[in-house]
Amino acid sequence: MQIGASHRLLWNLPLGESIENLAKIGYDCVELWAEPPHLIPSHFSEGDRVHLRNLLANLSIEPTLHATSWDLNISSINPAIRRMSIDIVKESIDLAADIRSRLVAIHPGRFSSSKGEGQETHSILVEALRELSEKADSKGTVLALENMERRPREVITTPTDLRTLIEEVNSPRLVGLVDIAHANTVSDPAEFLRECLGVLGHVHISDNNGEAPTHLPLGKGTIDFRKIFQILIEEKYDGKVIIEGFFSSDPLGAAKADFDHSARLIQQLS
Repeated sequence: MQIGASHRLLWNLPLGESIENLAKIGYDCVELWAEPPHLIPSHFSEGDRVHLRNLLANLSIEPTLHATSWDLNISSINPAIRRMSIDIVKESIDLAADIRSRLVAIHPGRFSSSKGEGQETHSILVEALRELSEKADSKGTVLALENMERRPREVITTPTDLRTLIEEVNSPRLVGLVDIAHANTVSDPAEFLRECLGVLGHVHISDNNGEAPTHLPLGKGTIDFRKIFQILIEEKYDGKVIIEGFFSSDPLGAAKADFDHSARLIQQLS
């Protein structure tokens, strides 16, 4: 198991500085968000990619990439919006390959309306994920499909939702991403994690009280992370755990506290 940090923990800094500061704290894995203002795939030149790849290598930081998701919907029943969304996610997969990221986290999209087009949306999402999995295969990357928090129009919120889609897509390039904070808005996050172990390939952690704000630093909400890490250790989970909890008032302090909190728990449980 490898503990990493989302570069959004230090969103207030330029991309390079955020990576350097996370490395100084002790993180050896950073999940880069392909979102403005720092990292827009279509605006990130070949030279930028080489520079970022070299920076990560020099700092001995292993990257993962969170694909562009803002304003997109790969589950849209509108073919034009769906096509654009899939193509932009493919740009993230290309970027991941260029910076030597072997895993790309992706969001599942959402229902286009509240009118109940459930089966149609499900079928659309399966086909979108199959297309994206083929793209990932051509680039040597793996896609990690994330569960979302409880809010209107989300497609994947329960363990059954996540498992069913991954099993139906049936690609070795698609695994499950369990976001513990999202899970805590739906059910007991430890049980949620247990129910997804068969498809698990990536984990996001942050704290909350079962509602917004969703991504607080570890220890600032109600989630029992001892149980979470105990499950991962018992199951010999060998993937990455990416910390997403932050304080806008003291992002650097929160990033260090998150690292210390998780390292202490792992040491106590190992």
